[in-house]
Amino acid sequence: IYRSAGLISLFLISYILVSLENIQYVLINLSSYMTDFTSAILDTLCSLTSNTILICDDERRINFSQNSNQPILVFTTGQIAARLNKLPPEQFTFFTLENENPKIDNKHQFATIEDLISKLADEIVQKYRLEAKECHDRGELNQAKQYNEIGRHIYHELIRIHEKFTTGITQKILNNIEPSLILLVPKNEEMNFVKQTFGDYFSSYHL
Repeated sequence: IYRSAGLISLFLISYILVSLENIQYVLINLSSYMTDFTSAILDTLCSLTSNTILICDDERRINFSQNSNQPILVFTTGQIAARLNKLPPEQFTFFTLENENPKIDNKHQFATIEDLISKLADEIVQKYRLEAKECHDRGELNQAKQYNEIGRHIYHELIRIHEKFTTGITQKILNNIEPSLILLVPKNEEMNFVKQTFGDYFSSYHL
């Protein structure tokens, strides 16, 4: 009887559904496509984003009905996305890996796992920048600073990983890029926020 109960308990545990509470990004059935480069990026993102990323190889184990109704970005294959097409589009946004004939004009389809995981990284960095701006607009300057610092830290870590896996290539590409002049027109009192938010991307600022 004890062994039977144990087997039943083990069976039930193996089919416990995973909650999406506090989850903002879901990766489904991508393990077999991952490379050393994308694994390094994903490990870094997971370590810096406060458990907002869920990685699962079986969509049947995810309880899609149990969540906080916040927007969730799903990164998976086209086949899995097709099986989940009944999820409310106002809450779930899909970005898919398409091995065959991805639509060039579709910003949600990607031909390589590198492009798909890079999209995940871009979305996370942009999320922190958006939250920083919203906090700044509400006058929550300390929180805005914290979000900016997290986004900047993630960005720098991603650059470091990219340089590690593309030794000698990154600098060559940068050397071939012509300087660009970008005109921003902030109010005088907003200049510090602009410098803080975009400080890593521009070399000088003038009113």
